Amino acid sequence: TALPMTNFFLNVQSGKKVSGPLKPGMVNVSIDQYYEVALGQLMELWTQYGQLGEVWFDGGYQADIKANLTAMLAKAQPHATAFNGYGLSPNCIRWIGTEAGRAPDPNWSTGTGGGGDPNSTVWCPAECDTTLQDNDHWFYSATEGIRSLEELIDVYHNTVGHNGNLLLDFTPDKDGLIPDDHMQRYKQLGDFIRKCYGKPINATSGSGMTYAVELSPAATIDRVVLQEDQTHGQAERLFTAIPTIFRCTSAPFQRI
Repeated sequence: TALPMTNFFLNVQSGKKVSGPLKPGMVNVSIDQYYEVALGQLMELWTQYGQLGEVWFDGGYQADIKANLTAMLAKAQPHATAFNGYGLSPNCIRWIGTEAGRAPDPNWSTGTGGGGDPNSTVWCPAECDTTLQDNDHWFYSATEGIRSLEELIDVYHNTVGHNGNLLLDFTPDKDGLIPDDHMQRYKQLGDFIRKCYGKPINATSGSGMTYAVELSPAATIDRVVLQEDQTHGQAERLFTAIPTIFRCTSAPFQRI
């Protein structure tokens, strides 16, 4: 669910009532009436459809109703993740600043913008939202192509592999169905992830400064997955593999 900062029907743009003559289909309401409608819609969505995984504040939220939103969210959906919800919810996540499917490097779990801030005390992991259709096209188009499997694999590595949560959209067609070719591409991506990362050659875990992984002399590897238990925050600042095949400054929940 999302709180609209812009509502063409109610003549609101960027959280403000637009002055001037109404265009066809517009309704003339005051900003207070708009708030009443918006908050009523959110209350319906947050209370009538079970526990939600994520609530979006796309473009932010209006400061005038911050107190209302905070109270409503805490009461109706206390466990939902809040995209752009810093200041409203302890479960906030942030936008990385692009819809291209590429997270910054490094990408910290703390901080409220872009690639985060390792010195911030605000826990606000990154979410990377992007489209299956080409050209950043969010709504279904019969003439718009879809991204190749190779490109989606690159998206996965540059989002999930860069300590980000990947949000890959669905675009229902005019009949409310996901097109078959879209479904096939989603499955292909899922198959790749399960095949490539479902069973590692070897793994280790623990606590301390040094970890060792034994590999067969015949083993060939082209990637390493690093993960940090961030239950109590992001603590590690640097990882180096020896022999030096990589060096990264952010020790994230997941780094590929």
